Amino acid sequence: MNLIDALAWFEYLAAEPQADRFAAVIEKVDELLVQLDVAHKLRLADSIIYATAKRLQQNDEVKDD
Repeated sequence: MNLIDALAWFEYLAAEPQADRFAAVIEKVDELLVQLDVAHKLRLADSIIYATAKRLQQNDEVKDD
């Protein structure tokens, strides 16, 4: 799982000098963990915990099949 901070997003989206460095991680969308704080009205730390739990639950469901 990859959690991308604001600086990395800015560099990537604005095509700043470090964009290529972050592109390798950001473009692995299957491994990307996005913050859900706005959609679920959670604080940052809570949104990370929630997103991680959901991702782990999805992985368990895939393993069960």
